[in-house]
Amino acid sequence: MQLEGMIQELQEKRRILRSRMNATHDPFNFKLPPEIASLIFSLSLQKEDYEPDKYTLSRLPTAFLLASMCRRWRQLARSTPELWSTMSFTLVKPNTNTLPPLQFISDWLRLSGSLPLTLWIIEEACYNLHWETCPSVVDAINQHSGRWHKVVLHLHKQHFIHFRGIASPSNLYDLEIILDEGYHETPFFSMISRPSPVHLTIDSCLSASIDIAWSHLTCITLRWLPAEECVRALKLGPLLESCTLSCLIGDYDSWPPQPRLIFRHVHLRKLFISEAEGHLLPGFIDLVEFPSIEELSCAPSYGLMKKSLIPFLQRSGNRLKRLKVLIDILDVPNTSSALIELLHTVPYLQNLECQVLMMSAKLSNMIASDLFRALSWAPPILPKLQCLVIRSGDIGDIWEYIPRLFSRHLVSLKFETRGRVDIRDDELDKILKLVDEGCDIHIFEDGQDYLQKARAQQHSLANSPST
Repeated sequence: MQLEGMIQELQEKRRILRSRMNATHDPFNFKLPPEIASLIFSLSLQKEDYEPDKYTLSRLPTAFLLASMCRRWRQLARSTPELWSTMSFTLVKPNTNTLPPLQFISDWLRLSGSLPLTLWIIEEACYNLHWETCPSVVDAINQHSGRWHKVVLHLHKQHFIHFRGIASPSNLYDLEIILDEGYHETPFFSMISRPSPVHLTIDSCLSASIDIAWSHLTCITLRWLPAEECVRALKLGPLLESCTLSCLIGDYDSWPPQPRLIFRHVHLRKLFISEAEGHLLPGFIDLVEFPSIEELSCAPSYGLMKKSLIPFLQRSGNRLKRLKVLIDILDVPNTSSALIELLHTVPYLQNLECQVLMMSAKLSNMIASDLFRALSWAPPILPKLQCLVIRSGDIGDIWEYIPRLFSRHLVSLKFETRGRVDIRDDELDKILKLVDEGCDIHIFEDGQDYLQKARAQQHSLANSPST
């Protein structure tokens, strides 16, 4: 017993000595007022602390790293609720380090004080989950449902039902439901009090599977869903203003056939479409009409532009102000003409971003040249255009058009290319003169500021001794 007491005494002295050593090596925070030191701790949080994923969840959160440095750091970290307002963990086998025990979760919740909570809970598919070990953890989280602000649940269907909440989730602003197992018509996410989020993300599950109030929803993200299911989701949110579609898939034969009537959503202003097969996009575009649309981002093929996108914009009106197009196809002559025809349907466009992804420099040059030639017409096809961004593997010889574009009050112009920029001296002088006059022109050659480099070379030549 005497020996054990001596060992404990030595361990305590060792802890005190380590704390003193850490304080000596880093006295900065200890000399600051506590509120300033807490702010420094809060600013030290990394992006993965706020937006973790299944690859970063196995790392120790920054808050725990700060609390493990020394006693005074631990006291400061544990008295800073902002460090603990985002909870993130995986649900795996109980014998792994990534499953937080009940005391661990309870302490985390207690340290967050009364701040709104962000929850990231991911079930690792590669592990054999023993759910009987998890109800106590989920119950502790349910006790704080009144503080839920953002909730991300990436689980199997049978485990969503445990997240029922106790208090009304009146603060729930952002909800993400991610399912790996296909589609289910019956609700599998259903809380005691129905939440009414403002932002909603649905991944691989039907809108009918989620028991929420849609009346306050303004922003929705839909992933891995058929086009007609995306339209159904839009019909549920009368106040939706923004919609993001990613990874559209084909409809299932088992679905009951739906009448292909055009759905008109009067409030939607922003539509972003990414990572969808070209033949699947018309299944959505042909079914909708957005008379208030102001911003559109998509990757249209020649056929999509001619048969679907242009008719969609024509029936939706001409309010579009921002357009981002990604071109990654081989039918260049037809694509160029279709792109110009598309621009004719949006006369009030203010911002245009065009990204050309092609292996051939010749094809990229053709797209860029046709676009700049059309934008330089008199009268211009886009009289309201203020900002133009071009991203391409190779820009080509389009530099003579820049002075013409800025003569019609273009405000901002940006080029990004992985290829070589080759501008004649007389054209370069005109562009640099425009920059000196205050025009916002940026040309990036493989990540380097070409105009800045060209100006430095001119300055070096001007100051070099004559030979």
